[in-house]
Amino acid sequence: MSSSSSSSSSSVAPGLGSWRSSSGSSSSAPSSHYPYGTGNSSILEKDAPPEVPLSVFDAAVLCSDLDGLHVLVDEACERYSTVTRSMAQSTDVVHDILELLNGLSKLYTEHFYEPPDKRIEFIDHSHAALSHHPRKSTVMRPHIIAVHSRIAKSWRSSHTGNAARPPAVPWHHVQAAVLVDTLSDDAHALDRCASFLGALNQARPDLPGSFSVTATRQSCCLLWSDVSTVCSTPRSAWSDRATMSSLLQFVYRLHDPAQTDLTVQLESTSSADDTTSAASHSGYDSAPVWLIEDENGSAYRATHVLAVGRPWSQKNWVAAATQRRASGAMDFMDCPRVVVKDSWPLVANEDTSESAILEHIHADGDIPGVCRVLSSFPVRSDGYELGNLFVAGLAYRRRRKRRLILDGTAEDIYTCTSVVDFLKVMYDVIEVLRHIHETRGILHRDISLRNILRAAADAAPLVSARREGSPIFINDVLSHKYPNTRAGRGPLSVLVDFDNAFWHGKSPDRGLRAPVGTPEFVARTVSTAFEMPYRLPPARIRPLEGSAKECFLHAFGEERYDALPTAISATREVFNQTDDGESPVPDDRRVHSPRHDIESCFFVIVHFLITALPEGADPRDDNVGKGTGVCRSLENYEMGQAYDTRACVWGMGSAGWLQAMHRALHSFVRFLLSMATLFNPTYDLHSPPLPLYHLHDAVQRLLLAEICRALDDNTDVALDIHRRRDLGSVYDISPLWSMAAPNTPAPSSGSSRKRRAESSTCDSDDTRRRRLS
Repeated sequence: MSSSSSSSSSSVAPGLGSWRSSSGSSSSAPSSHYPYGTGNSSILEKDAPPEVPLSVFDAAVLCSDLDGLHVLVDEACERYSTVTRSMAQSTDVVHDILELLNGLSKLYTEHFYEPPDKRIEFIDHSHAALSHHPRKSTVMRPHIIAVHSRIAKSWRSSHTGNAARPPAVPWHHVQAAVLVDTLSDDAHALDRCASFLGALNQARPDLPGSFSVTATRQSCCLLWSDVSTVCSTPRSAWSDRATMSSLLQFVYRLHDPAQTDLTVQLESTSSADDTTSAASHSGYDSAPVWLIEDENGSAYRATHVLAVGRPWSQKNWVAAATQRRASGAMDFMDCPRVVVKDSWPLVANEDTSESAILEHIHADGDIPGVCRVLSSFPVRSDGYELGNLFVAGLAYRRRRKRRLILDGTAEDIYTCTSVVDFLKVMYDVIEVLRHIHETRGILHRDISLRNILRAAADAAPLVSARREGSPIFINDVLSHKYPNTRAGRGPLSVLVDFDNAFWHGKSPDRGLRAPVGTPEFVARTVSTAFEMPYRLPPARIRPLEGSAKECFLHAFGEERYDALPTAISATREVFNQTDDGESPVPDDRRVHSPRHDIESCFFVIVHFLITALPEGADPRDDNVGKGTGVCRSLENYEMGQAYDTRACVWGMGSAGWLQAMHRALHSFVRFLLSMATLFNPTYDLHSPPLPLYHLHDAVQRLLLAEICRALDDNTDVALDIHRRRDLGSVYDISPLWSMAAPNTPAPSSGSSRKRRAESSTCDSDDTRRRRLS
């Protein structure tokens, strides 16, 4: 499933405007490392969070209506006046800030009679990066973090003396952080602080919004981040009374958050009198186990977070569970795997959100090959729907949290046991894409390795009788010639992640012009905003032969067999660029079409076969040089680039493919050459237009021919379902795959470079979306 991800173009979150910070060098503050695992690029691309007046921040975010707050402020100013006045000359500013914040926390809990174990405590965490972020590549090392006192106690007791350092605190126990910048570089400090908050939003599904503080020796300011925005207060000197008031309100909000999702909680094994135990099985430093409720109060025990979306957007959070506890029950029981997907769609777009699209697809009965919805509902916590906060002065687009509970019994595509198994999955993917577009008006628009799953091997066969116009899947086609195939089982593939899907007749038409998708797999025409220059005639459709032709004719008949070559052979012109350099593509062609999803399938096939490792092969006995280059050319592509690095797949020839693939897969080189030839033209440029589904049919014929050839020649290749070739791919280990194979290494963070439809529409009230690096 997809996770959520960074765009390939500069973009900002709704409501952030276009504030620009001056570029500055990296801070030399000790123990600070804030990249997202891809170098030192910024989560904000040097855009500073908008600054809002303290009165606005107070009213919208702190919402402090505490009785006697002014008395506490007076007491705090008196008690810590020496500390705040001497901060500018401090030789250990982190220590002084710790003393101040812990003092304020103690003052607050004593005044309002908070139980000691509920107190927020600030600890120095500059010794190590925080652990267990759902994006494994996220590396951040805040100087000070806020945690509950029971976590701080466990953390301190985990080491003895000064010889050993305590383990890192996991992200899911962090309430807030203080980032200290000794260089007084405001722009860089705000940038790092916002980056931290974006990562914390991803790691804490139970906290819709989070605070942090950026501090120098002279001053500090508060930052707030939720699903739609990140903003900051003006800087104020430590010795100002207003600063003390803000910090006390900050401490108050850590003890009593303005918003909490009570339907998502960390599993805890601590007894009522055990305050040293953390909220997980083996200690405070363990990976999180989340308990997630459905609308009826039943809870799912989610042990794997599969994906997280980027901050300040729809922010998908996807987890998988294999245990369920009924409402009112005490114990969890094993259940078929489910996938829980939380998101924050714009309220204005809810009628075309993923949940609405999936409900529409399955409205007249489950459509095979599309992830099945078990439940869909807006999330309510303590009786209230969870939504984003309104901050006066910032562009506001209302969002509210929704939860999808999906059938999760499908398996990762890397569990395909052989090349033929994989090609059969891809055949069925194309059949499902065609069927949902023909019958439900749905374009997927984000075909990728993560969004194609393999149907579980033990899935029950379809029992409903075939109806006119129903899809015919690969096993049904093959059963005429190969009796061992399981006809009637249904598709071998399952499509997931319909966040970018377009619903004809419901979604705004302008959405079809949005360049969306996952860059390495997106169609070339889409990635360049429909400005493709290639002007080749349609590729010739090679006639089927032997077993493939027999199977096709038995399944579809002579009329369909003859229709495609006849259509392709019709005389067509190719639009040429105009004299003034304008695009040759007419406006009505500059839209996402069904054939673009099929081109994405081509890139998936190339990537899978390049990285496939045969079963029993020794990875050390593998010349990976050329394959690594092809893999990088796919994965390094950024949407909108003038030169498409993926063009190498059209220039390699037989020798190039032989060098790029594992030698055990060389019998499939001719197939890849034929596939590349088929996709070389840009079919948007032909007039009159080609049949809408001509690429669906053409690719399925190639797949059928190759499947039959491998079966007849007995040249299928069994694949290692636990390892890939050592090409450095970000897709080497996927979250779903790691669940299917519990002894495999920990899952990688996966690719999160996807461009969302929501961020790419050209609404006049939309600002640019900030980009995750």
